[in-house]
Amino acid sequence: MKGKFGLTYSEIDSVVSAMAGAYILVNNNNNAIYVGRADSDLNNRLKDHLPQNETNSCIKRSGVVAFYFENTAYAKDAYILECNWYHKYTPTCNMAHPAKVFSTWLCPICGL
Repeated sequence: MKGKFGLTYSEIDSVVSAMAGAYILVNNNNNAIYVGRADSDLNNRLKDHLPQNETNSCIKRSGVVAFYFENTAYAKDAYILECNWYHKYTPTCNMAHPAKVFSTWLCPICGL
C-alpha cells in the first residue's frame, strides 16, 4: 500500500496511475472512513472524492483529508484488495460489502 497522500487534485495526479486499484480514505486521526476501488482508472475515481465532487454525505461529514492506495493490473485484483481492506479496517462510511462485477468473484474473507 502506498501513502499517506493528501486528498488534492495535484497529489492524486502526481502519485496515482490511470489503472485499476483500491484506496482507503482517512481523516486527520488516520481512521479509515471509506474503502473503495476503481476497475479501470483509480486516478479519476479518487477525484470523485475531492471535497467539491463528493456526493456521499457520510464521507463529507467525516473530514477526509488523505488517502492510501494500491494500483492493480486487473479489476478482480482491485476487488480482492478492496474486500481485504474493508474487512481489516471496517471503514465508517461503507454501508455495504464491496460490490462485485461478476457473480463468480468471491470475497477472500467472507465468501460473499
